[in-house]
Amino acid sequence: MGNWLSSEEANWQKVITGDFNGDQRTDVLGITNSGTLIVALAGINEFVVETWGEFGDGFVDYVAGDFDGDGKFDVTGLHQSGNVWRATSDGASFQLKRTNGLASMVSRDWRNMMAGDFNGDSIDDFIIQDNRGNWFIGDGGTDKFTVHFANRWNPDAFAEFFVADLSGDGRDDLLARTHTNAFVCNESLVSGRMFVRYFGKLSEDPHAFAFGDFTGDRRIEMAALNLNTGAWTLMSPSELLRATIRPFGIWTSFQPTATWAGRLD
Repeated sequence: MGNWLSSEEANWQKVITGDFNGDQRTDVLGITNSGTLIVALAGINEFVVETWGEFGDGFVDYVAGDFDGDGKFDVTGLHQSGNVWRATSDGASFQLKRTNGLASMVSRDWRNMMAGDFNGDSIDDFIIQDNRGNWFIGDGGTDKFTVHFANRWNPDAFAEFFVADLSGDGRDDLLARTHTNAFVCNESLVSGRMFVRYFGKLSEDPHAFAFGDFTGDRRIEMAALNLNTGAWTLMSPSELLRATIRPFGIWTSFQPTATWAGRLD
């Protein structure tokens, strides 16, 4: 048992959701600035807060996913030395282990670390980019990641990244937004590489984005909310992942600044 610390007490470095104890409920993980892993386990009527482990100092980013395929979410941490550590869930705590070694932050300035199932094996992987624009994927597995080159992008061209299976083939893809709201997709291939495809463009107004199957066709789409006008635009992947873009309604009563998508019924 325990209490969820305030932001002032914990100085949270990252807060992530996932099913960390494998009971089919979504839990919340908070990682403090010192690397302590505090889990809020979803119960019937409330969260039960517990401390499950500690990464320690020197970690620069974290992602969560089921990296060993056992049905429980784990946490992967990148240390400034370039070492990759995995906090593997046993359902009641995290067991920490160094799994891989990348080049150091000093030499590669790693960025844009995200989790997803990029090879379609139902085990989560991570993707990460270096300062030269090279994308690398770490395929998940029981003991360690298998890290390999995916492709290369301009490291300074994009403002925001999203992970979703846009092609509907069971492999997660990477979608990136430029500062002018043009979207480019890195499609995951069977070979383990990625292929760049142009997705589409929106107006340059500020937008909030949500992903889901909004039309019931079993494919992930992107809904974009214009924060100036309240207008929704739907971007649906079509042939070669080029988006079909169409208006999708308008919110006229208020102007939200953030959106989330999920099944409400």
